[in-house]
Amino acid sequence: MWIRYISKPNALILYTIPCAVDLNTGHALSLAREVDPKGERTLTVATKIDLRIKSSFVEQFAKL
Repeated sequence: MWIRYISKPNALILYTIPCAVDLNTGHALSLAREVDPKGERTLTVATKIDLRIKSSFVEQFAKL
């Protein structure tokens, strides 16, 4: 359903993820990567930064 909206070339994709979870487990991220492989229209916002696991989160975020 959401593919229809995020596939439009003028659409911005806002990917919001809490820091306490694995960044690569979200289905929304895989959809965003499918329609925007270079990440030119995708903005990632990390929430609940106080709950992060420092080393793991920083490494995963850098790979996005």
